[in-house]
Amino acid sequence: MPYSREYNTYRQKVGKQAQDNTELQIEYEKILERVRQTKASVIRMGHRHFTAPVEEIDGTVDSVSPGGLTLKEYPGRKFQFSSVGTSAADMTARIIGKQNKRTRADAAKEVDRRRGELRQYLADNLSGESVRLVIPKGASENAENIRAVVMAGGTNINQVLLSRRTTKRTMVLLDATTGLRRGELLALCWKDIDFEVMVANVTKSVYRNVIGNTKTVASKKPVPIHPVVLEQLKLWRAESNYPNDSDFLFPSTLKNGAQPLQAE
Repeated sequence: MPYSREYNTYRQKVGKQAQDNTELQIEYEKILERVRQTKASVIRMGHRHFTAPVEEIDGTVDSVSPGGLTLKEYPGRKFQFSSVGTSAADMTARIIGKQNKRTRADAAKEVDRRRGELRQYLADNLSGESVRLVIPKGASENAENIRAVVMAGGTNINQVLLSRRTTKRTMVLLDATTGLRRGELLALCWKDIDFEVMVANVTKSVYRNVIGNTKTVASKKPVPIHPVVLEQLKLWRAESNYPNDSDFLFPSTLKNGAQPLQAE
């Protein structure tokens, strides 16, 4: 979870003021440490579980959005995806980045686009579906907005949403389940992913930013993709600034997507 752009700007400004003032510098470092601890605590929330008492309820999804869902069996109640919030400010800061020359107006449009993609993804996969929710005990009887862990077909939707912006997670999942070489993985474009047949068509490799043939002729073949990894790829495509068929799965933002990330 990144800090906002405004926070980084203010931190640099205060840091310069504290350089020649030992007392102020000590207080500055204390504040930074508290911010780091808070950030670490928020990150850990993504892996937490509800403590007892809790209960499980079943229902059919009536409506769904990035903020949560409603169930036909519980009218007037909104079940929010627990620990899955992302502010527009954080999304904007991530989109603009340090090297990105986009204006805030452009970034705002991109935020709307990504939320629209996510809303469509949730609608396609959850609308009208049967789900099981883990909620605080008794909350469905006396609360209108309820934090919930949402399970659909054995999939923890909360965890899927938490991981939807992680490039490295997608890369690691794809590499670990396919066994592709680094160059083959980084050379993949969206047109190489067949979402219907559930395969990655490996046709090329990259080495030192040069696209060429795979290491062996036998490497040029369709590679099966696990359904869980395929869902992660769909989420990553909705999140990526470069989702077109000709774009790389893992593009370099420093090169404006013209080249893939370099292997470390």
